[in-house]
Amino acid sequence: MFGELDAPTVSADTGAPYQKGDREFLHGSGWLVNPEGEIAQSLISTGPIGRFTASDILRKVLFEKRK
Repeated sequence: MFGELDAPTVSADTGAPYQKGDREFLHGSGWLVNPEGEIAQSLISTGPIGRFTASDILRKVLFEKRK
């Protein structure tokens, strides 16, 4: 456990992948929430790549505003 974070509980609550074994940790997860509070885009990574960048979020927001 890192600090006060209970990784298995966070995993169960959010769906973020949790790795258990020699090392225990949560894999990266991200959600872009629209003004209505709905998930507009989500990403769950099971490895060291596949994370949202600021550029990814900005492009998605600009794309949605143009619709």
